Amino acid sequence: SSKWAPYLKVLPTRFHTTCEYSMPELRQLQGSVLEEETVARQKLFYNEFAALFPLLPQKYPHFFKAELCTFIAYKYARLVVQTRAFGMHVDGRVIVGIVPFGDMFNHHPEAKVSWKYDHASNSFRMYTEEAYTKGSQIFNNYGPRSNRRLLLDFGFVIQDNPFDFIEIPAPVSADNFVQKNQILEERGLDPGKRSFSVRLGEIPEEMMFTIRVARATEEELTSYRRSTQLAPSSNGAKLVPHFNSSISVRNEIAALGWLQSTCDALVGKYPDSYEDDVSLLQNGNSLSRALTNSILVRLAEKRIYKFLQSFATAHTDLLNYFTRYLTTNPLTNSRLSLTSAEYMRNVLLPLQRTILETAVAEAQPRN
Repeated sequence: SSKWAPYLKVLPTRFHTTCEYSMPELRQLQGSVLEEETVARQKLFYNEFAALFPLLPQKYPHFFKAELCTFIAYKYARLVVQTRAFGMHVDGRVIVGIVPFGDMFNHHPEAKVSWKYDHASNSFRMYTEEAYTKGSQIFNNYGPRSNRRLLLDFGFVIQDNPFDFIEIPAPVSADNFVQKNQILEERGLDPGKRSFSVRLGEIPEEMMFTIRVARATEEELTSYRRSTQLAPSSNGAKLVPHFNSSISVRNEIAALGWLQSTCDALVGKYPDSYEDDVSLLQNGNSLSRALTNSILVRLAEKRIYKFLQSFATAHTDLLNYFTRYLTTNPLTNSRLSLTSAEYMRNVLLPLQRTILETAVAEAQPRN
């Protein structure tokens, strides 16, 4: 008899989020942060249920019949809201509401769409900011969400998600804490930051500078601070060095080595290799939906790790090569050093983009 009955009848019986994964399915996420996030979300559901029941049946017996308020029923209702609700501003407050029909649009990360509650007509309105041809699918946009977040919150993933990322833990300094923290603070960085988000093809400057400072010796720190003292410009203003400054050749090799070993350790937490996952997708026509989604999530993460590993290896080899060339070549002299410097500036530095593009290409799955 409810006016919502037609809508309730078409709601899915399962939402395919990782919150519904069985233990064997959850083990497919081993190595990914999504495994920990899923366990935390499941515990949140249990804690919410324990806090709300039996209080709600006692206070509102007409709406909440005790015998029907099981955890299974609560979890289903909770997932309906999690996977389908919209946030909107109503009378100055942010309201979360279910919008029948509005929740049927699929997500596309590039769709230009907006929505709002229209007070004058007491209705929820959705707007597209791009043209659609007759018969084409109309998309919603859930925002810049990684596959990790999409699978946890909504129960699906998208191919080649541009918002996929991994988190690299911040390095821990073994000594000279005060001096290193001062350098970071002088560059406007947070010494207490615990991790850095990295997407495919990106090398965050903040991350690299933090690693350099963490791996610097006391002599390197002293020399670096001396070389980057604030200097007056032609108009008398103080010049602040950019925080992407390198510290020394030895330090840069050490920083790249730390990045390489950290990625190696994080990749080692996955039970299957990058190549194994690619093979599973290419040959797994009978894979379950849960397994396919899990593979796509962990494969995207491994692809970023692989990019960082290739980047670290390539640039470490480059630095080692020039260090050996300029220090062991018997013909090394001031003219040769000058020639090499010009070659690096005019030829090698412009090729840096090519090196990065090669590293990204190596991280892509091969058909």
